[in-house]
Parts: sequence; structure tokens; C-alpha cells
Amino acid sequence: MYYEDFIDQMTVGLRWLKETLNYVPDVAWHIDPFGHHSASAALFSQMGFNSFVFSRIDYQDKEARLGKKAIEMIWHPYQYDS
Repeated sequence: MYYEDFIDQMTVGLRWLKETLNYVPDVAWHIDPFGHHSASAALFSQMGFNSFVFSRIDYQDKEARLGKKAIEMIWHPYQYDS
């Protein structure tokens, strides 16, 4: 993943939603687990999202989380010092 492409794609999409539907989302959705990385939560947070939903997770991870009744989690992204 290239950060510039990620930011450009989000800018275009969020601008379209605002201009066309007058809507500003606050929930990010990641359809494919193979594309997220450690910076995803931080980037979405910096873009104004307050939650991040995965559509698919590894079946073993899901089974373990269901067994522990811990399917939801709070992901605290690493914040880089600038």
C-alpha cells in the first residue's frame, strides 16, 4: 500500500460523499483483511473516523474471540511523533 494513494482515494471518496449526499461518515470499513496494516487505524483516526470495522477475520482468530466473548476490541494505533 502506498500512503499517497490511500490518502488520495479517501480524499476523493469523502469529498464525493460530502458534495453529493451531504454525508460525512464516522465509521471506517475494511472489506478485506489482507490489506490492513498497523497504520490503518491511525490513518482512519486522523481522517475523522471513530471506529473501524473488519468484514472478515481469520477463522481461528474469530473462534478464539467468540469463545472468550471478545469479538469487539479497541485498537489503539501507534501514534508517530512528528
